Amino acid sequence: MPVEFPGGIGPLIDRYDGFVLDQWGVLHDGTLAYSGARECLARLREAGKKVAIVSNSGRRGAENEGLLARMGFPRSLYDCLLSAGDDARDAILNDPDPFYRTLGTHCF
Repeated sequence: MPVEFPGGIGPLIDRYDGFVLDQWGVLHDGTLAYSGARECLARLREAGKKVAIVSNSGRRGAENEGLLARMGFPRSLYDCLLSAGDDARDAILNDPDPFYRTLGTHCF
């Protein structure tokens, strides 16, 4: 089956129940929201779609949510934000893997 590369997310809305979108480089450039990004999220929400935003940023989710809010992305436009920063923190504090247990709880 050939891989499909639509020119935007519009043709995909009716095909999927939810969308996972990267934050940096997809919604914004680190300083400014990309043209049409907020409207795209609003359209997904109006269509009843679940929206998860992901980031490989070392920042925790709350910090990323604050950044998005400052760029004009209200929290109502997405269901959750998952960040590498939260993943790393959770691993350090809760992961039973011996590697993480030996790090302690005060890490930089």
